[in-house]
Amino acid sequence: MQSTNEELLTTNDELRDRNRQLNVLNNEVDKARGQAELGRAYADQIIETVREPLMVLDDELRIIRANKAFYSFFELRSGGRDNTAVPGLVILNGMRRRCVRNCCRCWRKASRAPISK
Repeated sequence: MQSTNEELLTTNDELRDRNRQLNVLNNEVDKARGQAELGRAYADQIIETVREPLMVLDDELRIIRANKAFYSFFELRSGGRDNTAVPGLVILNGMRRRCVRNCCRCWRKASRAPISK
């Protein structure tokens, strides 16, 4: 009976120690999340401050963020993170490059074209 009590006390102590460790890790995650949110808010403010049309793309060349100037220039409705594909962008030799001559005209035509079924 005494050995069972000792095992339970040892297990209880181990659980308390692990619980403390988890609380420390949780606090670190919360702090990092808060810093990431501040960083994103700061980046969003910078993007909105830029007067020129500006967009942020993901790896598949879809818009994940664009500023008001971008939506206004291309006469699009602001969608925030709308995952819209960007016509006029091409990939050459594994590097992203913008088709400078036709990008704006291509985008405007594509954004105004009716959707074919």
